[in-house]
Amino acid sequence: MHFDVAEDYVLLDTFVASAEATRKAVEALNREFFNNELQFEFVIFPPESGSLKQYVGVVFKGVKKLSKQIAPTAVILWAIIQVMDSETTQDLTQEYLGGTPNEMLIEKIDAFKNKIKYLESSSDEQINDVETEYLQQEGTALLEEIVSRSASQSLLEPVMTFESARASKQLRYDLEDAQADLYGAALNDPTVRGIGFSEEEEFPIERNSFAERAIRPTVLKEEDPEIDWIVSLRIIRVTSPNFDRDDQSSRRWKGRDSSGHSVLFEVVDEEFWHKLLRDELEFGEATVLKVQMASSISKSRAKENKVIRVLAIDEEELAEPLQDEALSAVLGSFSHEQKRATPDLFDDNASH
Repeated sequence: MHFDVAEDYVLLDTFVASAEATRKAVEALNREFFNNELQFEFVIFPPESGSLKQYVGVVFKGVKKLSKQIAPTAVILWAIIQVMDSETTQDLTQEYLGGTPNEMLIEKIDAFKNKIKYLESSSDEQINDVETEYLQQEGTALLEEIVSRSASQSLLEPVMTFESARASKQLRYDLEDAQADLYGAALNDPTVRGIGFSEEEEFPIERNSFAERAIRPTVLKEEDPEIDWIVSLRIIRVTSPNFDRDDQSSRRWKGRDSSGHSVLFEVVDEEFWHKLLRDELEFGEATVLKVQMASSISKSRAKENKVIRVLAIDEEELAEPLQDEALSAVLGSFSHEQKRATPDLFDDNASH
């Protein structure tokens, strides 16, 4: 990870979060594509002198489930054979290495598979221990490259692209959660202006996109049916705010909408909390919020309200509503609220 910084440092929380995001991404890919059977260690390599690059090493250690017929000395080579000889590897490189496979990496995989086929066709007398050890080292390095490149790409890609990838909801959740770790910490680090994933002085993820990537995905609950969300633009007059972000699960914000109905809600807008933390926002006894809200629906009754974006506080404009692609990445299945017969304050003809 390569940080574009205003100063010669990043905050410790940013450093730790970037390593944690890498670990989450690798573990998610391992669960999705390799049945969680591969074992990895995560290490931190020394940075370059005068550089703000963080090198998180992904070290392949072997497999968790072993066949009784496999000798311990051949464990790593056996695991690599299973991975390289699977279509999963092609799927992984296609989906998470930038839309089309990295040709050089695919060539390495094909060349390695040919060497393995030669080894398998050889008799025991022809097998050279030195050659076997070399293949083991080559395969280990190749597998580490595949997984680490894929993890980097999953932290680089916009979260809405995960919807089109051939991946489970769990993988999409895990990768979005990993991004939230990284970009949430970077958002709260005023020294970070951008993030890249190469040795070059290129930072494709600029600071103005941190907030959108920092939004936590909705937690998956296997026992619950899939939640559908209704997205609406609302005017909320706050009657009881909760400035303790971590306490929102037990005590929601409370307010009244433009129809006078009481509304309980949670604010998940990272940019809003970032500004609040830095005392850039002011609240009074009757502060009015203009928000983009997502409401979960169960038996035609609102079950949960999440403020995805705080658009304005009183007369101060803060942000634009998220577009459909971003909403889909955050919420999954959703629809927009049908226009009401009674005009809201968002309507051009509404009275003020």
